[in-house]
Order: sequence, then structure tokens, then C-alpha cells
Amino acid sequence: MSLRTVLISIIVAGILAGLVLLDGSFSPSEDQSQQLPTTRTLGIDPANIVSVTVESPPLGSQNAHRDPNQPDTWTIETPQGTTSADPTRVRAALRAIASIPMEPSDDESDMNIGATLIFQSRDQSRAELRFDTNTIGGRVRVSVTHRDESEIVTSRWFGTVETPIRDNLAREGLRPWRSADLFPIPLSRADRVNIATRSGSVTLERTPRGWTLTEPTQAPASKSKVETMLGVLLSIDAQSFVDDDRITDDLAGLTNPRATLRVRDSATQDEYTLSIGAPIDDSAQRVYARISRSGSPGIRVLVETKGIATITPAPLAYVHESPTTLGSSLVRTVTLTNPDNTPIWSATRDLDSWSVESVPASPDQRDAINRLLHVLCEEESSGVVEHDPSESIDGANLIGFIELRQNDSAPPTRVRVLIQPSETGIRLLMRPLDEGGNPLPYIWIGASQEATAAAAWLSVIARD
Repeated sequence: MSLRTVLISIIVAGILAGLVLLDGSFSPSEDQSQQLPTTRTLGIDPANIVSVTVESPPLGSQNAHRDPNQPDTWTIETPQGTTSADPTRVRAALRAIASIPMEPSDDESDMNIGATLIFQSRDQSRAELRFDTNTIGGRVRVSVTHRDESEIVTSRWFGTVETPIRDNLAREGLRPWRSADLFPIPLSRADRVNIATRSGSVTLERTPRGWTLTEPTQAPASKSKVETMLGVLLSIDAQSFVDDDRITDDLAGLTNPRATLRVRDSATQDEYTLSIGAPIDDSAQRVYARISRSGSPGIRVLVETKGIATITPAPLAYVHESPTTLGSSLVRTVTLTNPDNTPIWSATRDLDSWSVESVPASPDQRDAINRLLHVLCEEESSGVVEHDPSESIDGANLIGFIELRQNDSAPPTRVRVLIQPSETGIRLLMRPLDEGGNPLPYIWIGASQEATAAAAWLSVIARD
């Protein structure tokens, strides 16, 4: 073949190749053009998820839902009961699930569903992830379905994931999301607490006038004492969760709890109840317990006894340090009545000046009034004792009643005062009356120099 012939052949081949490229004749095969992507993900935005449901034969149906008023608050409902979720764990789990790599598959044959996860978004659309029960080569088939807010299917595809992913979700479900924080309430929102044991019960409530004992009787309560107790109670954590159905309530001592601790959340009005059962072993360092919210069945947990042991139902542990909770600077009128409630002396404050029976008070009178208010409203009493109002007090003489008023519209605060001789002189005994005029079953004992001086001054006024 001549050189000329060879050159012509090369030129013709090049022209033909160019024509093929121009008209698109050279293209991937039909199979290559429809090749599936290597991996896909579920296609959800974790930040927009408001509800997650897990359904599997071993676990039944579990649901976690976000509080619409508190977006960082999640609640988990299971056949075993309702509990709070740890928002950090929820966020981490949703991000992990959203990024699970799935290998798409063209196998659309029917599956034997072993577990289903349903993710609902804020706009009411949802994604459904279903796992097959069968395993092939360390992987399991899945189907992914997306529905809009009208439940119309917008997409569906099939794929495979690693088997351990299914096994973990089907075995544990939402249980790893549970919060160890049994009382997810800030102290500032706790407005009612009840402590009940087999030996007694006490209820404390936060009122406009501060913390108050409401059961077994009414009495002013100490803010510092109540909040110290609440700090311990609200910090009780679950050491672990009791998911073994072989441990019955009878075995756990929860059929007849040793103690019940209740706290109400003022923001939601939910009441959290922790029932304390039996120790798990002879060391008694941990006990079985059940935490529930607003009447839900609750879940069983293990808690340490260290903090619980300091919480008592004894009312005297929470009574106010002084017999009244009024601020002394807020008192405008002080009245002393005799035992039959006849007024015998009265003082009125005008700004920083006192007048007695419409006459400006002398410096001694002013000091005596301020001393009495300090003892009644501010000074920590030498002690508080429980005493039946119907019984007499040995050696004590009833002076009468002191009535304190902040203004004409506010109800008065009344305190029965008695003087009792002691080895060191005299003591002032103070018994407040409740709003109905009934004496409280507690006596505040004033034995300080201020209280002794106030007692002596009151005895002089009463004689005059």
C-alpha cells in the first residue's frame, strides 16, 4: 500500500470519528445510563423532626415527641411508661440516623417487615424507614417512603444497610434516648412538693407570700430550708433503667412504696412522682424506684439512697425561722390585744416614724416597737416545737395577741404571745394563727436578748 493510500485512510477515519461525536452516536450503554447512585440517606432534616415512632415486635410501639412550647424538651412513651428524653441524645441520634449510608437496590419485592421507624416533620410530612427481617451477606433490605402532609406518597425507594443498624434499633428502640434526669424542672418552677413516707406526710406550696406548709397543717415555711431540700430532690438521677420484666413490682418493693416524692412544675402543671421501693442488695446503697409524670404509668429505675435519706416528711424541718414571713419594714400597724381580743395598745408607722395612740412615739417606744418586729419577722427563733393548741403550757402566762398589718386591705397576721420563766430569765413564746384564726400546732421560742427584752416590754404594756 502506497504512502498516499495510508494517509487518505487516516484522514477518513478521523472525519468519521468526528461525525460520530457530533451526532451523539458514541454514548454509554442503556444499562450504564440508568446506574443507581452508590449510596443514599434517609432524606430528613433532624432539626425539623417533631416526632419519632419505632415499631418492632420485641418492643411494641415507642414514640418520642417534641414539646411544641419548649422545643428542646422531648418525651418518650413506651409500653412500660412515659419518661423524659435527653435532648442531647435525641439530637445526636437523629443526626446519626439521617446520615446512615444506604445502598440503593432495584429489588422491589415484598419484604417481611421486622421494624419500622416513622419521622414526622413540623409541616406534618413524614419519612418511613422499614427493615426486612432477613439478612443477606451482612446487610438487610430497607424501604424508604416519603409522604406529604396529606399522607400522599411522594417518593419510595429500596436499598440495603448493614445488619447491626437494624438489630440495634429493633432491640433498643428509643430506650437509649431516655434522660437520667428524673425531675427536668428548674428549681424556680417547682411550686408544690409533697413528701410521704409510712411515718407521715408533708406538703409545701409556693404562694405570693413565699413557701408555706399546707399539710398536715398551715404554717410559714423557710425558703432556704425548702429550697435546700428541693435542690437535693431535683438532683436525683437514674443510675440505670430497669427494663427486665422478670423484676416485678412486688420484687422491687413498688407495690407498697417506702416513700413517694412529688414535685409540680408551675409552667406545665405536670406533677412528677418518684416512688421509692426496696434496696437492690444488702448494701442498701441503691433502691428500685418508679418515676412517672401526671398519672402516666411511669418507668422503673435504680437510684442512689444517699440523697433520698436526707429528705424528711417532718414538718418541723421546713417551718420558717421566725413566726411570721412579713418583712418588718412593710408593717404599718402593730396592735396588742388582751386574751379576749380587746385592743389595749396600738402603734402606726408613717414613713419612718411611729406614733402610739396618735402621739409621736418616744425614742424608747420606737426602739421597743422595732425590736418586737425584728423578733417576730426577722430573727431566727431559738427553737420551734410542736404543741397541741388545746393543751396548756407549763408555767407560761398568756399576754394576748399581736396583730400586724401591712395596709388596710391586706389580711392581718396574728400571733399569740406568752411569757414563760426560764433558768436564764424569761422566754417569749409565739404561736401564729392561720387565716381562719386557728392557732398553729407549733410554738416559736424566743430566748435571745432581743426576745427577752421584747417579752419584758409586752408584759409592762399588758399590765398598764
